[in-house]
Amino acid sequence: MLNTLKNKLSLSSLMTAYKNCHIYAQYALKGILFIFVSLLTYFILIYPALLGIKIYNEKLSQRPSELAQIQGVVKQNQLLKNKQKVAPAINELELQKIKQVFQSRDLKLTIFEQVIAENTSVIQIQLTQAAFSSALDALDALRQNWHLVPSKLDAAAGSMPGLVNITMTLKQAI
Repeated sequence: MLNTLKNKLSLSSLMTAYKNCHIYAQYALKGILFIFVSLLTYFILIYPALLGIKIYNEKLSQRPSELAQIQGVVKQNQLLKNKQKVAPAINELELQKIKQVFQSRDLKLTIFEQVIAENTSVIQIQLTQAAFSSALDALDALRQNWHLVPSKLDAAAGSMPGLVNITMTLKQAI
């Protein structure tokens, strides 16, 4: 049975059957073959290229907004450079403001003290069970407003994910 099926489906038997077909059946088979090859060519070669062009054009249309964002960042950076570069002196009022930075971010200050060493103001801070992202926000606010940057920083994982214990010494950068 398998041999008879192979004989019926062999190329030579198919060619013989094709030659014995009516002329209109041959034209129909040629037309079907042409349509099949055309569709296969379209889906293998043309459609992926058209899809790629569409994706490229969509990404290209996003470029102006990305450029505007980058220009905004550059402009903001230039404005920051032109601002006053002198750090405000840290007195009692400024210390209270610095404490407010931490309290507004729900950060618990365990130690907060100011030490004046080598004509610069040094602030020692210890945070316990502080949210890491809030601590980074507070450090950024201190850097922007009072030019305080960490000269020493020790951080350890807290009791839960995202919480840290931080001990740091901050100095004013001039």
